[in-house]
Amino acid sequence: MHLTQVVFLATMLAALTVALSRGGLHERVGAGLLFVAAMVTPLVQRHLFSKVETGIAIVDLLLFGALLWMALSSNRRWPVYAAAFQALGVLTHLARLKAGPVDGDSYGHLLVAWSYLVTVSLLLGSLIEPQQSTEGGRPELVEPRDPLLQPLAVPETRKLRATDEDDHALLARLLALHGLGSASYGIAAQLLGRSGSFAAAVTTPASRIEAWGFDQRVQDALALARSTTQTTLKRNLEARPCLANQKHVIDYLHAELAHLPVEQFRVLYLNVRHRLIHEEIHSQGTVNAAPVFPREIVKRALEVGAVGVILAHNHPSGDPTASTVDIQITRAIIEAARPIEVHVVDHIVIGSSGHFSMRASGHI
Repeated sequence: MHLTQVVFLATMLAALTVALSRGGLHERVGAGLLFVAAMVTPLVQRHLFSKVETGIAIVDLLLFGALLWMALSSNRRWPVYAAAFQALGVLTHLARLKAGPVDGDSYGHLLVAWSYLVTVSLLLGSLIEPQQSTEGGRPELVEPRDPLLQPLAVPETRKLRATDEDDHALLARLLALHGLGSASYGIAAQLLGRSGSFAAAVTTPASRIEAWGFDQRVQDALALARSTTQTTLKRNLEARPCLANQKHVIDYLHAELAHLPVEQFRVLYLNVRHRLIHEEIHSQGTVNAAPVFPREIVKRALEVGAVGVILAHNHPSGDPTASTVDIQITRAIIEAARPIEVHVVDHIVIGSSGHFSMRASGHI
């Protein structure tokens, strides 16, 4: 076996190994094509290159067609170079046909040289291009598509605006970390089209996410983000006095309540230093009402040893303006808590468009 043959076989083996271990779908298909071509070529050789090797020419032409198709249908660069070198191999057969009597060794060595360059193209592409495909811009899907990640049939409620780009990028990164890969970009756009913002998507109940048609991986990603955000905000309330850090209270309540589909009434129970010691969902109702029982709130304050409470509920309509009924309920709770010296610090109404503080507005 000649040294050139040994080098070629070593290069072929290296290219196949790297393509199968590190490459994507195109690299693996390319490796398979080169392997089949390398195995078939000796079987169809007839004239020891003294004449045009018709069988080898057909194999080379078929391989050129496959590489050209890969070059035009993918975002990979290596098939472009491989197809160009393979085209030179096909032209070598044509040149041999027109050249008349020439040295057969030159004809064979030229074919080996082009095959060697095609193989090197695959090797370098398998080493370099998979890493580059994830840098800058959105990568192409190179693996078979997961049917669960196909575009949903449900219509989007709105189109993304330029101001949504940060939310879209952040949501896509979150989904990508949960194994959704390059499909994350499309899923993030669908989520934002449905929910309206990153915050709304993260705080949307899992039942609604499922109803929209998103699979368990999407639900898990959003649940983790929701839990992380809520825990962080709640720790701020436990560590610092709520009266001195009203913004932390508002941020926490907004994350918890702003995007709920039904009205929910919550009570934050505070100790003598106005730090959070207990939180409770007092009631949950319909899209425009939740029952409130002042006696139960006062009873629970005694049980947990609270000296102050912050009342909170949401308006699913999005408008946080307190209603007459909201003000009446607040005053009823103040009266019920007065005999046991439990202070109603504030009643905060949360809407997707903002919040309403009854203390700041003079109702407490």
